[in-house]
Amino acid sequence: MSTHHQAGKASNPLAGDLDHILKHTKALWEDLREKRDVPQFSRKR
Repeated sequence: MSTHHQAGKASNPLAGDLDHILKHTKALWEDLREKRDVPQFSRKR
């Protein structure tokens, strides 16, 4: 673990849990990111 992450754990007690979640759901986030990159049509107001 990098020094940056170790320092972050002192200020964020959930950092380890968040890292674990992101590690195990990486494919899901990548899939969502690809879908978000599709151009969106603007809504008429």
